[in-house]
Parts: sequence; structure tokens; C-alpha cells
Amino acid sequence: MRLIHGDPHSGNVAHSAGHAVLIDLETVCLGPAEWDLALPGTYFASLGWLGKADYEGFVRAYGGRDVTVSPHFQVLRRIRELRMTSWLIQHAGESEELAAQARHRVACLVDDRVPRVWSRR
Repeated sequence: MRLIHGDPHSGNVAHSAGHAVLIDLETVCLGPAEWDLALPGTYFASLGWLGKADYEGFVRAYGGRDVTVSPHFQVLRRIRELRMTSWLIQHAGESEELAAQARHRVACLVDDRVPRVWSRR
């Protein structure tokens, strides 16, 4: 167990004077590092939102732990995807585009073979 952010993504990083600082700290807690690592791992391995070089840079910066090779990654990935889908469903009434994306994400959760072409919102 260690201190983890809980929602580590680029939108939760502020840059100042050449330093990166994590913000949005409401989910900071003690937990397994894999929980933090699973989000960028999902962006890379499942959604294609991170390229290989960017993901490898993240892994190096986090101490060399590549969660995508963990036997637990598929479960963590699916939990992260469920959370991302649940968040989007809250906004599905804002537009037909978001509603369609929410339906697509649910289809992906039901059938892992459905291509994960997910919008970033």
C-alpha cells in the first residue's frame, strides 16, 4: 500500500516553473500502485489514447512498473472502463453525440471484442 492519486491523467496535472504537480486530490488515498497505473495503462493498451513512447515514459517516471503485463490488469482495465462509462452516462443527455458514445461504451463493456473507439469525453 502507498499513497495514490486515484485519478491520474493529464487533466489532473498542473505545470509551473518546469515542475508538474498533481491536482484534483479528492480521490487521494492509501492503496495499491496498480490502481493509479491502470488508468494510463488503459489509455495505452485498450483505448489507444497514449502512444507507446508516451506510455513508456510514464512507466519510467513511475518507477518502471508496467501494469499492462500484470495478471490483474484486465480486471483493473475493465473497472476503469466501467467508471469512465458511468461518468459519461451522467452527461449523455447533453447531446446525441454523447448519448451515442455512452451506448457504444456500454456495448464495449458487454462484449470485449467491440472496438474501443472512445471519445475523450
